[in-house]
Amino acid sequence: MDNAKMGAMIREARKKKGLTQKDIATHLNITDRAVSKWERGICAPDLALLEPLADILEISITELITGELEVVAEHKEELEHVVKETIQYSKQEITNKKNTSRKKIVILVLASILLLIILVLFLLHKGFFHKIGTYPSPDGTTKSTVYNCNLHDSFFPTSNGFTVENTGYWNGSTCYLNAKFRGMWWSPDSKYRVVSMNDTNNKTQLALVDYTRNCDCNLTVYLEMALYEKEFFSEMTYDDEGYRPQINFEFIQWSDKDPAVMLVYFSYEDINENFREGYMWYDYESGALSGEMELEQGKKKNYWLHGIWDGLY
Repeated sequence: MDNAKMGAMIREARKKKGLTQKDIATHLNITDRAVSKWERGICAPDLALLEPLADILEISITELITGELEVVAEHKEELEHVVKETIQYSKQEITNKKNTSRKKIVILVLASILLLIILVLFLLHKGFFHKIGTYPSPDGTTKSTVYNCNLHDSFFPTSNGFTVENTGYWNGSTCYLNAKFRGMWWSPDSKYRVVSMNDTNNKTQLALVDYTRNCDCNLTVYLEMALYEKEFFSEMTYDDEGYRPQINFEFIQWSDKDPAVMLVYFSYEDINENFREGYMWYDYESGALSGEMELEQGKKKNYWLHGIWDGLY
């Protein structure tokens, strides 16, 4: 196909019909700039425009393509029919390819959306969007990841608690129901782990995981039992009901000299409704208290002769 000859044919036939480039453009729903490019031989009309353009100019498609008004051919009509059929077939093939391409794009988009939904559901199931943080053990063998949701109740996380999931040397997960996570501390030797949480009454509870015995215990109860045995607390018992003050404990730190010993803050309201608070060292292995001190008006006050605050461990 010679673009220059075709352009000259379009220009000559247009002028012969008394049409302007804008007239041609209006009939074909294109711009007159496109018609100008055809006539200058810069480009050729699209395949879909050949037949309507030939009809407007009242020439055959064969004459339009060859650029000659008088096409000498023994079977001119047959040739014109073949050209039209070829154009129609080509247009249909282009349409089919476009439709196939669109279908492939639609299938690809739907598949991508489905995969995205599956990924989001999987991440929801694993609590990815509820992750609070990761707490590695000092020896680096275990990582504890905390999620502010319950991962055990159903496929999707629920809000009635939080979950601690271990990966590494110590595997498994624990769900603390009806509680809100506050903090976590590994012992220096990576044998123990303390978890602090608030219960439904907003009271602090402490749990201790003992990896040497593979057990999880209520540290708050252990601390209460140890402190209630002290002579000082015998004075705090209610006579009629045998009620003892409810003590609130806060974990402070592990001892850097004995990995089973921890520093704990305690507070309570005594029988006379006076607020009391202080600190003590607690040995998880032996269950013994030492170095107990009570704070009074912002000052440390010894209530036990054997209590030594500085340099105890």
